[in-house]
Amino acid sequence: GVGESCKETCFRNGYICERSLFPLINSLSVIQEFLNCSFSMGPASHAPDFIDYAPAQYMTTDNKPGMCIVNPEPMLFSCAGKLHSAVRVCPCVETIKGQNSLSL
Repeated sequence: GVGESCKETCFRNGYICERSLFPLINSLSVIQEFLNCSFSMGPASHAPDFIDYAPAQYMTTDNKPGMCIVNPEPMLFSCAGKLHSAVRVCPCVETIKGQNSLSL
């Protein structure tokens, strides 16, 4: 949802966020399958304040779908990052009963 971290979004839906899977969803074509992007900006290097939250879609000031961006820095993928005006695209996976997982 808007303003949620991937950790929160995945948990709310009964999943966990798997950081190692971000590279699979970090493309504008994938984002556009799930979100109605008003336009695509490409890599977040053009918008450095947004890198920690990409891949994502940013909402306009009147809360309508805005630009979609991807993250050009794989080391900065994060399940915990959140921004009040962003809808993140998250790599959620099922948990296995009895499985332990660590989230850093």
